[in-house]
Amino acid sequence: MSYDISLKDPVTGETCEVPAHLLTGGTYAAEYHEEDGTFTPKPITEAWLNITYNYSYYFREAIKEVCEKEDGIYEFHGKEAAVCIPVISEMIEYIKLKYSDPVDGDENKRKWKTRIDKKPVYYDEFGNEKDANDYFYSIITNRDIDKWTKKEIEVEVNEGDTIDYWESTAANALSALYKLKALMQLRPDGIVEVG
Repeated sequence: MSYDISLKDPVTGETCEVPAHLLTGGTYAAEYHEEDGTFTPKPITEAWLNITYNYSYYFREAIKEVCEKEDGIYEFHGKEAAVCIPVISEMIEYIKLKYSDPVDGDENKRKWKTRIDKKPVYYDEFGNEKDANDYFYSIITNRDIDKWTKKEIEVEVNEGDTIDYWESTAANALSALYKLKALMQLRPDGIVEVG
């Protein structure tokens, strides 16, 4: 699941056009390169951004702190982008401060907090370790998964980790908020649609 966020023209109701941008999220336009079989992000001119729902906890928590509202990113739906920009700025500051600690008492130097999460690890019928993607792929392809086993392990997660876009971390949530703010700054008159 994800948020599809676009800015609509206040007069026509159509998605706003903006200068070409590479604000990428969970889904984005890409160009395929046949010579090496790779994809690269493709600039688009639509005022549109897709953000994974994996960051929803941070969004809900921040919007509740900033506006005393409960719906996270959905609070922006139907509002003018210019109204949302200062709220996003406050959300960014809240998340930064909540999920990092001062270094040696210096508020200007901060380090990310860590947390312990439980993560499922799967083992196939031969005892080979597999991740959740392998497991779900096996379900979809009707492989015999009755012989697979699952184990919950504890992993340390750094809130500043951005290596995996899909990982629920404060830094990934901040990256999405910065992109959303930048998009809104391109068309502050746009009406936010969150789908």
